[in-house]
Amino acid sequence: MFNNKDEIKDVSFKEVNMDSSLRNEGNINFRSKNKFRLNRIFKFISFVTISALSGAITATYIVNTRYYELTKKGDTPMVQEKKSVIGSSGVSTNLVNKVSKEVAPSIVGIIDAGAPNTSEGQVVSSGIIFKSDGYIVTNYHLINKSNKIMVRLSYVKEVKDIEAKLIGYDIASDLAVIKIDSRNLPVAVLGNSSDIKVGDLAIAIGTSIGDESTGAVTAGVISAVDRNLKFTNDVNGQTSTFKVIQTDASINQDNSGGALCNQKGEVIGINSFKISSEYNAEGTGFAISINQAKDIVNQIMKNGRVTKPFVGIIGRNVRLNQEDFAKGVYVKKVIPESGAAKAGIKPNDIILELNGQRICSADDIGNSISGDKIGNKVWCVINRNGKIIKLQILVTENISRED
Repeated sequence: MFNNKDEIKDVSFKEVNMDSSLRNEGNINFRSKNKFRLNRIFKFISFVTISALSGAITATYIVNTRYYELTKKGDTPMVQEKKSVIGSSGVSTNLVNKVSKEVAPSIVGIIDAGAPNTSEGQVVSSGIIFKSDGYIVTNYHLINKSNKIMVRLSYVKEVKDIEAKLIGYDIASDLAVIKIDSRNLPVAVLGNSSDIKVGDLAIAIGTSIGDESTGAVTAGVISAVDRNLKFTNDVNGQTSTFKVIQTDASINQDNSGGALCNQKGEVIGINSFKISSEYNAEGTGFAISINQAKDIVNQIMKNGRVTKPFVGIIGRNVRLNQEDFAKGVYVKKVIPESGAAKAGIKPNDIILELNGQRICSADDIGNSISGDKIGNKVWCVINRNGKIIKLQILVTENISRED
């Protein structure tokens, strides 16, 4: 078809050149795309690096600022908790040491100079300074047989024992108030035992003698709050129920009468080795809650004694019949001249109701009138030989003392 061979060669040459051009053009485009991708990757890496550096700088600034603010307020940043020394109970020993040093000046040593097998000048128990003019609260069982009670102040360097006067006591709660002739004494800070919760820190602090001593200190947690324990007055036979705090902090002879404190250094209870011994359970100690103790101590300071509502019945639990398991309280004894005696209550009567409350146990008698005032009259329903009788009883004063 082509007559001119040169023309054919020219065409072939152009085709070849065209193919080469296309190949060259493709190579140029490929290198351009690679370069674009490398630029994007470089920019991305640069962005991530700058962001990381910026975040680190910002975080460091925030942490330092927050630390400064907490330190300025006197708080401790959470990160510092890891540096605290932790005791076997899991409690920071630094905190226990801090609280014990703060509370120690208000804890005194009690010396029962008349107790048998006690050498003169030996500190045998503890007490808490309740008022700056010399009122001190301790355990009754620690001084009940003493003819002479001596007090040793913990914050005074030189050993000086001061004779104390017994103001009054309450056998059931194991509390007593003594007084020394002193002024401007360091007073314990009283807390609110209603605010405590199971698992809260509990620090039992006992006698502290000398500036360098922090006394007999044990620490643990609150195991139970407002636990009701029953105590019987050996003199009049009346059973009283007290709210006590249970703790695994050891309550012993040294810190008995001393303070059970929270982490703020506030007294939330008064330690009692007697109660702890009576309810002997390994690793368990008890303290009279400070809210209940305050009422008892204030009564003793004011009147020299504790008065409680009283009807004058000593009884035991009884079932009326086996079918319906109805319960009541069998009257074993009626205290002479008491409200029950004057109302006509007799031995062998069965108390069914008192002050509008169903009586199912002997403890219910005291509990039903615990909130009543002396002089109030309460209704009592009894079963006397199968006959139901309703009587009115005058609530009288029960003096919780041996005399």
